[in-house]
Amino acid sequence: MVTCILDKLTGQSDRHELSTENTDVEMSKNKDLPECKHQTEFRRFKVPPVDPKIWDKVNYVLLFIGYFRSGHSLVSSLLDAHPNIVISDENHVLRMWRTLPEERKTRNHLFRTIYEQSYKQAVVGQRSTKNCYPSVNYKYQVPNQYQGRFDKFIQVIGDKQGPLTVKVLEYHSNGKYLLSQMKQATKIPFKFIHVVRNPFDIVATQVLRDMSWRISNKERERFFQNQYNDSKDIQYIKAKQHVQLTKGVMNLIKLYGDDVISVYSEDMINDPRKELKRLCQFLSVSCSENYLKDCASIVFGSPSKSRNAIVWKDRTKKMLTDLISKTPMLQRYKFNED
Repeated sequence: MVTCILDKLTGQSDRHELSTENTDVEMSKNKDLPECKHQTEFRRFKVPPVDPKIWDKVNYVLLFIGYFRSGHSLVSSLLDAHPNIVISDENHVLRMWRTLPEERKTRNHLFRTIYEQSYKQAVVGQRSTKNCYPSVNYKYQVPNQYQGRFDKFIQVIGDKQGPLTVKVLEYHSNGKYLLSQMKQATKIPFKFIHVVRNPFDIVATQVLRDMSWRISNKERERFFQNQYNDSKDIQYIKAKQHVQLTKGVMNLIKLYGDDVISVYSEDMINDPRKELKRLCQFLSVSCSENYLKDCASIVFGSPSKSRNAIVWKDRTKKMLTDLISKTPMLQRYKFNED
């Protein structure tokens, strides 16, 4: 049984640890964990209860707004590694809130759900060394830091689900009312992170991932070695969706103003320390050198240019080019970049 030690209750430590006593799960950077047999292990994983007093020092609730395949997962995983930040991965908190009975629409229920998801991600999810997500090539485990746990107290808690948050807030009739309900229940200000990436790379990545699920494993190596000719014009559908999402995001940025910060995915990859410092300042949390160093250690390589992996159709290319030209925040991008 996995046990979680809550420091203030035990009096043994000021540090909230992940304990994996009597299980095959071990939070050690020096030891690889056995692979999960199936993803049901993640879904069924039991998280020990926590004392509701740990929410008392939360200053902000954090949500992500944005697009599919934009780099949200990296940013949220790095923030979850901060000793005083807890970020769950795709917990769909607005959708969850909409379906809750009134008696469960409380601060404790919302925060506990977020915390449990963060905890599971760190123990058996894609922020752990366990391979519960064999289809995910990039692992988001930050060594030596606090994914799935915290040090003494939590200052920021939230969830990463960019596109769905935009759809609920901007395109559902009661979306903003759901957010106001959450604000009223928590009595804590909300902030938003908007992760930006070249629209051509976003759409191309969606097309490639969509098609990769439709082919056999034997075909995948050949598939990714050649430029993909999108005969079904999936790119046009994805591009239209992206344009709609972008319009929604711009409306939300205008509405929430200084409570939104935009982070360019390429900047985070090229200089993670600088971008994380900026995020910590936005969230009013301290940012230690060890935290920055350990986060930067898992960010490597250069930004992926997925746009070069597919054959573009003229109408899709024009649609995204027009979107970039009409959106000031995107005007740093173009199809042919140096």
